[in-house]
This record gives sequence, structure tokens and C-alpha cells, in this order.
Amino acid sequence: MGGHQGGPGEACHKVCSDAHRPTGACNTTHIIAKTTHPAGYGRWSTTELVCLRMLGLTIVAAAVAIYAAIQSRLRTTILSGPLIFVTLGLALSSEGLGVLDLDLDTGTVTILLKATLVILLFTEASELEPRRMRGEISIPGRLLGLGMPLVMILGTVAAALLFDGIGIWEAAVVAALLAPTDAALGVPVVSNKRVPARIRRSLIVESGLNDGLVVPFAFAFAAAGEVFTSDATGADAFTFLVEQIGFGLVVGIIVGAVGAKILKETSDRGWTSSASVQIAFIALAGLAYAAAELIHGNGFISAWVAGLVFALTARDTIHPQGFAARSGELLTLASFFVFGVAMLAPTLSRVEASWLVYGLASLALIRPASVALSMIGSGLRPPTVAYMGWFGPRGLASLILAILVLKDFTLENIDIIIDVVSITVGLSVLLHGISAWPGSQAYANWVERTGPGALERNTVDKYAGDA
Repeated sequence: MGGHQGGPGEACHKVCSDAHRPTGACNTTHIIAKTTHPAGYGRWSTTELVCLRMLGLTIVAAAVAIYAAIQSRLRTTILSGPLIFVTLGLALSSEGLGVLDLDLDTGTVTILLKATLVILLFTEASELEPRRMRGEISIPGRLLGLGMPLVMILGTVAAALLFDGIGIWEAAVVAALLAPTDAALGVPVVSNKRVPARIRRSLIVESGLNDGLVVPFAFAFAAAGEVFTSDATGADAFTFLVEQIGFGLVVGIIVGAVGAKILKETSDRGWTSSASVQIAFIALAGLAYAAAELIHGNGFISAWVAGLVFALTARDTIHPQGFAARSGELLTLASFFVFGVAMLAPTLSRVEASWLVYGLASLALIRPASVALSMIGSGLRPPTVAYMGWFGPRGLASLILAILVLKDFTLENIDIIIDVVSITVGLSVLLHGISAWPGSQAYANWVERTGPGALERNTVDKYAGDA
């Protein structure tokens, strides 16, 4: 009879602790030396690879613990959470120190990214405060109703001009994937109390809604591109979109409305606790996604709609906080780390000038120009328009939607699409990360110097405070 067969953890413990063995030893010093000077060693053994992964996990866990311990202090620096963890991912990737080798086709990676987006779509939409928004709908309405379509139009034109061989529908896919914004990349922009509350809330509302709004456009453009570049028919594409959008909407409405009514009723009766409600937030997000996917709907549309309907039904009485909010933050950091390892590092190893040009244009020209055009007639002063135009960072929604397009559609230039999205998000993590705090401070200084009426011409800004 065979003896006990140890698992990977036991193998790692055995190999990493056997430093006294003259040959075949694999202690931590040996692993680090082999990682930093690969030319002087042979190929990795199976047990060495196990140790290598454990070393990577140790580094990441330590980084999360340290970051959590000094997070508040970091908010007043140029070091954002996404920037730190993307950089860490680049360093540990196979193109860096070679500690971790992750692939987008890995099931664990896909589950992590999807779970992150589902929770963020639901919680961000459910955080909206309908009663407070009634008097402030003008700015986010312009950003979403005019600014976002302009971003997609201008982005499509730029992609068609810059990338040889890319079709108009594929160019539209690129533009749609890079239309949503991610407030997580520039937290001080929306958390700095010196910035007028009206502007901060407008950017939060935009970020909370545009990622869900852009999903149908991204899938519609991808479906159209598939018709023109593969054997798919227009009828197939139409049926797919109707199922994805229609079933996603229906399931999201049902889950959001029923979930809000149940939680509101049980909270009023004292049958639940605030901690349990936060667990329910995560469960409702997962329910909306899974139920929609079960009947061939789009789970992400469903999760976003469920969060939005939840906010409208609960009427500002229940909000995600504590466990639900912290879970979203942790998953966000993990996803940006995976982005650095599995997407950005390989893309940087083959980067082309046109990708960098498009990424910079998307951040510094297309978004600011679209915001400026959408604000014509609003009365907002140029510094405020410029502030909102620059701080529209691209983040997880763009990345995860790009992966979904990769898996669900057959597009001729899908590799270029993924690489351009990766480069643009990477640039955004860097540029918006380092400019968020000094930029918000500079804008706040201007507001304070200008005094009453700083936001709008010929008016006294009644929203300058946090009331």
C-alpha cells in the first residue's frame, strides 16, 4: 500500500525547509536567487514552481496588509491603490521577475474579474441617492447623455484612423470599451472635501452609471463586427443582443425590486442586522448575475440594473457599506494586480507606438473634448469643465468587458483591441493615480480663491459645501 501523499502546500513546506540538502534543495534564498538571476540556473522543477507561487502569494498578502494599514495616509500622496498593485503585478509577472505566470484563460482569473465587476456594478448603482440627485441631475445627465456618446464617436474615429486594417465596428468596440470611467483610480478626486460636493457627486454618479450603460453598446458593436468578419448572420447577432439585453433587464428589475422590499421590510421589523444586510448586497449581486446568465441574459447588465432598481426602491434607506464595500475594494486591488500580471505585462513586451498614441489621446483629448462639448450652455467655468474632463479614468469595467468580448465574439482584430484597452488603462492608472491628489488640491485652491459663484458664471454656487 502506498504511503501518505502530501499536497502542494506540504511539498512546498518540505522543499523550502530542506535547506541542508546538498542537491535538489529549494529554500527561499535559492528561489529568490534563481528568480533574479535566471541565466545561472536550470529549468524550474515542479516543487520549485510550487514554492515560487507561495512566494508570490506571500508578497501579495503582505502588500495588501501594508496598504490597508496606511491607506488613509496614501490618499494624500501620488500613490494610489491601483497604481501600487498594478506595479506589483508587473514586477512579479513572467516578463518581470518571473514569480507568477497567469493567463487570461485561467478559470480562477476569469472568476475573480467577473466577480469584481458584478459586485462593483451592483454596489455602485445601489449607492445612488435619488432624493439628493433630483437637484443635481444636470451635470451627470450631460456627462452620461452627451459626453459618453461623444467619447464613443470620437474614439471610433480615432481608432479607425490610427489602426491599419481595423474595421469601423471594431473601432467602435475599442471606443465603447474605453467609455466608462472608474472613480477607484482617482479616489481623492471624489473624496477631497475641499472640492465642491456637487462636482464630486456628479463624477461619482457618472462612474456608477456609465459602466452599466456602455455594456449594450459594446456588445452591439462587437456583434455587428462579428457579422462582417465571420460566418455569423445578422439574425444571429440580433437574437443574441435581444436575449442579452432583454433578459438582463428583466432579471435585474425583479432582483433589485424584490431584494430592496424584503431588506427594507426586515430592517424595519428588526429581523436583520446591518452586518447581515451587507452580506445580502453581495448575494443579490450574485443572484442577479447568475439568474440572468441562466436564461441567456447578460449578467452584468442584470447586476447593474438590479443595483439601480434597488436604490430607487429602497429610497436612500439602505446603502452598501462595511463588508460589502470593503469586499469590493479588496477584489478591486486583486483585479488590478491580476491586470498587471496577465494583461499589461505581456502587452508592454510588444507595445506599438499607435497604441500609446491612442491611449494618450483617449485620456487627454477625447474625454476632455467630449466633456467640454457636453457642458456647452451649462454655465460651468472652464476650470471646472477641465477638472471633470481630465478626471475620467479608465479602469476595471474596460478591462473586464474587453475580456468578455474576447471570449464571446469572433473579431478579426481582437488582439489589437485587448492590447489597446490594456495600454490605455495602464496609462490611466499611472497618470490619474499620480495627479488625483495634487489635481484635486489645485482645483480646490482655485474654488476657494474665486469665492461664491466659482462653479457657474453669474451665479452663487449653493452646492459648494457638503450640506
